[in-house]
Amino acid sequence: MKLTPAQIDEARHLTERIAEDLGDYTLCRENKYAGFWIQRGVKKLSLHYSSRLGRVTIEGHYPEGSSRVTAGWAKPHRITCAVSRGRSAIAADITRRLLPAYHADLDKVLQAVADHLQVQSLAQL
Repeated sequence: MKLTPAQIDEARHLTERIAEDLGDYTLCRENKYAGFWIQRGVKKLSLHYSSRLGRVTIEGHYPEGSSRVTAGWAKPHRITCAVSRGRSAIAADITRRLLPAYHADLDKVLQAVADHLQVQSLAQL
């Protein structure tokens, strides 16, 4: 569901505050449907707002192109939170409920990509 411009501005502001609370994340992309992406290094999270439900869905993403190496074994990580709980509670939920498993799988994905690149380098010798 598309949000009004005022609702998008509110969602952007909330996303920026959540990024601050998570530490060193920055807003890196947004779309007109209240989807925002925040990033810290290779760690990228998307936040999608639903005004009808009053909720935000947060997803952890893997680096672009890594799916060619992981062949589908890297599982998605997603939680939802009530927007009314505010930035600190949402950031705390992300930290507690999403980031531990996402970071563990991200480490495995990054290792798989590094191993793949090493094999590719050796094959070219």
